Amino acid sequence: MDAPPPYSALNPNTDPIPEYEDISAERTLQHEAPDRSVSPAERRALDLQQSGFVSAAAYFALHPPSRPAPPGYYVYTVIIDPATKILPAPTPIALFQQSDVDSRNWQTFANHLFPRNWSGGSSRVTTRRSQLHELGSSDQENRKGILPDLSSLIDTMSIDPSKSSQPHAGISRSESPALRALRVEAVLAEWNAGFFEPRGVKLLALFSEDLPSDGDDTPLHKAISRGRTSEVRLLLDHGSQAINSRNRKGETPLYRAVYQRDTSMVEMLLARGADPDARPPHKDSCIYTAVKRDDTSTVTMLLGTNRVGLDEITENGETALYRAVTHFQRRITQLLLDAGASVHVRPTGKNTMLEVAVSQHESDLFKTILEKGADPNERNRNGDTPLSLFLSHGRSMSTSNLAPIVRLLLDRGANPNARNGKGETSLSIAVRNSLPSVVPLLLQRNNLDINAKDSKGNSPLSQAIAQSDKETSIVLLQHGADANATNPSGEHVLYRALCNGNSSLVALLLTYNARTGALGSNGESVLYRAVLRCESAVAALLLSHGADPDATSPKGEPCLWRAVEQGDSTLAALLISHGAAVDAPTPKGETPLYRATVKDNASLVTMLLARGADPNKVGPKGESALDYALRQGNESMLRLFNVFLAQQAASVVEGKS
Repeated sequence: MDAPPPYSALNPNTDPIPEYEDISAERTLQHEAPDRSVSPAERRALDLQQSGFVSAAAYFALHPPSRPAPPGYYVYTVIIDPATKILPAPTPIALFQQSDVDSRNWQTFANHLFPRNWSGGSSRVTTRRSQLHELGSSDQENRKGILPDLSSLIDTMSIDPSKSSQPHAGISRSESPALRALRVEAVLAEWNAGFFEPRGVKLLALFSEDLPSDGDDTPLHKAISRGRTSEVRLLLDHGSQAINSRNRKGETPLYRAVYQRDTSMVEMLLARGADPDARPPHKDSCIYTAVKRDDTSTVTMLLGTNRVGLDEITENGETALYRAVTHFQRRITQLLLDAGASVHVRPTGKNTMLEVAVSQHESDLFKTILEKGADPNERNRNGDTPLSLFLSHGRSMSTSNLAPIVRLLLDRGANPNARNGKGETSLSIAVRNSLPSVVPLLLQRNNLDINAKDSKGNSPLSQAIAQSDKETSIVLLQHGADANATNPSGEHVLYRALCNGNSSLVALLLTYNARTGALGSNGESVLYRAVLRCESAVAALLLSHGADPDATSPKGEPCLWRAVEQGDSTLAALLISHGAAVDAPTPKGETPLYRATVKDNASLVTMLLARGADPNKVGPKGESALDYALRQGNESMLRLFNVFLAQQAASVVEGKS
């Protein structure tokens, strides 16, 4: 298989390429006797054609980017040597692969940069027609069938020269450096605009012949290193040194001055037109270098002259803005933001700028980044949204900024129902962090799920109740929160409010129709818990809202029996007045009267007997309360029973008469 040069996809170049007069090293692109009828643009076009430049527009059309252009871009410097024939793949290639640039794309670019069958000057290029002439008739027919296939033709331009079956002509030693530079610059410009930059890559060219052949530094660089402004001015004024000349390392005078933090030198060089985008191979841009060196003055001057490089990323994925934000450089951060630096670029796997601002408790910076267009729903590596992040750090933020920033986030489209990495909604986070000024803002959103539970099973209301946060609970209930919500263990919010000893929350929940039969995680009723806690006021409230006075514990103990066991005559009377069964036994058979007798509580025995308790009702082991008093010889108890029995007998006689 032959290795064709990068012809135009729409013109396979089967016609001979016209020969041009050789341009020797002594002759420049300026003709000795220029034709006045030819415009500079036309002359450049002729020179560009003679240089071997071939447009890659068709290749770009066949290989569009697979995703939208990223907000940032990586700069890679291509070093052009006079003897360059093959352009090695960039290092590290991983950065290019992340940008959707593979080795085949790179080889195609290299073939356009250094056409394999182009020697320049008077050296005749092997034409496509001559190649076809050398083929047999059957081969020619096959090739004719291939040529109309645009995709196949374009793909042949990506052949690696080392794998080509054709001899590699390379770059002729007689090729004019001026023509070569013209072609390289044209190819670079076209590929940057049409292929690399849409993928987040920008290529710069550095010609090795522009580097000094003797010594490491030029006189201009040495003067800058010594800080001699007058010497630098003298060298530039007399034209002995170009403003963008390079030293052996590839540094320009401006880059050296920026690196040295010599602001007066930077100011002078920029005023004379120094290129702020030039830098040594594989080094950071001037703007990033100034930020890295915390040089606010230089950053200001660079931004005032040229904004190229604002969104350039380093090998570790940082932009100048990201560097400033993560290193607490407030003034530089503001300068870059005002200049239009993108807030969307961050290294892979690193925190978003909004997250960095939150971690620094910088609510003003958070607001500024958000106003500059940061995505209000962009998640960080932990799955947190900006809203959830801000609320998680709400307690450490300025209280005056809390509500305005939350409102700004919501107005810019932040999803209040989005869950963070822990499964919490924004409302759950606001409740957990006790942010009463924020909760109403979230509740004003019509699409908010007020009862959404977090990954642990807590609803916002159950969280507020657990924290005894009455203010937030009121707001939640007013906006429709479920008053019968349960926590992860199945415990009702009413039960939890009672366990926390918060009678006002119990009353609040009952107002919003909380069920009085609510249970705890162990199956205990809320009324039984109130009795167990001797909360007579809460018990009365529950009973007035319909609580079952005969509710039992998980062990089957009736509330009345428990009140008697605790010797609480007030609760016992309350339960009985609401219809509690006076003889309701425990699973062991103990009635409230039997328990009162065992505990020798005369007042409770009297109350129970007066409310109809049966002293002869058989209890544990077939023994009644009266039997127990007789067995114990408890004379005071026996007198009470005798009085009760006598009254009972008298009422019977009276009834018969």
